[in-house]
Amino acid sequence: MASGSDAAVPLHQQQLALDIFKNAFSTHFNESLKEVIQEVKGRLYELDWDTAFGNERYLEAYALRWSPSRALHYIELFRRLSQHVDQKSLSRMPLRLNGRTTSFVYNVTCFGGGAGAEIVGLAGMMNCFRRSEDSLGKNQIDRCAIKLVDRADWSNVVQALERSLVNPPPLSNYASTAAKAKNTAFIPRDTFELSFHQQNLLDLSPTQLKPLLDNVDLVTLMFTLNELYTDSVPRTTELLLTLNTIMKKGALLLVVGSADDQRCSTVSIGKNKKPYPVQWLLDHTLRETAQNVSSNGEIGKWQQVTGYDSQWLRLSSELMYPIALEDMRHQMRLYRLV
Repeated sequence: MASGSDAAVPLHQQQLALDIFKNAFSTHFNESLKEVIQEVKGRLYELDWDTAFGNERYLEAYALRWSPSRALHYIELFRRLSQHVDQKSLSRMPLRLNGRTTSFVYNVTCFGGGAGAEIVGLAGMMNCFRRSEDSLGKNQIDRCAIKLVDRADWSNVVQALERSLVNPPPLSNYASTAAKAKNTAFIPRDTFELSFHQQNLLDLSPTQLKPLLDNVDLVTLMFTLNELYTDSVPRTTELLLTLNTIMKKGALLLVVGSADDQRCSTVSIGKNKKPYPVQWLLDHTLRETAQNVSSNGEIGKWQQVTGYDSQWLRLSSELMYPIALEDMRHQMRLYRLV
């Protein structure tokens, strides 16, 4: 993880997050998995998204190979960026949690979030905030309600990860009484809600988008924007321009993408296929082009809260997982609707 006094998620917390994937797909780690991963890797290199995410074997292989590393990085990202959440804008519900009769709900919509990294990343953030010593847990986020939107059918992956998150991990038949007593779920069931929606974002009208974005506190596009732009620049632009007509004032938009592969950080436009940086297109669309009217009748504009063009998040070599883990060099933008 990134260095710094308040930066690192404790190693044992990271290992618990990795174990979510390992326990959810415990029967899938075999020799044939390596072959499937190579097939998926080839499709991804060719930017052939439809084939790479076109069948159950490929989806599970992707979730086992790429999602665990990203999930660990996302825990750190979500944890750090939570300091920008407006506590006053969070929903409240009459549920007794953490000694209070009213709980604060963090509503998140993840575009392209079916592969599981965002799920475990947000659950890991919540897990960190349950520790009183976490200095970034000052916001009282008691419950996280997540909508996952993806055009591939990740429903089996999502269900497997959800079961692994809210149920205690399996123990040996020879586990001691003390070990059994300490064996608890990664996150309490009543603090975490998931719903998966298999839909192509670029096909959705504003009316269809509204239930996915209504009262949302955070929308994420994690390693997804380039895929959308590759499919259609005009329709992706239209999608981005629609966000501020539906999302509430104060809501956040988080966009994360690769800073390694130029093909995944640029988009070719026009007859001459001139390459444009994805982050430049995004910023231009949100801050210069977006002049639509927001849902309360006023003009909603996006303001960049923070961001960077390149940063490394590194993982400890002490972490244990059946497949090699990867550091992540990425670029990030966080916007607020004002």
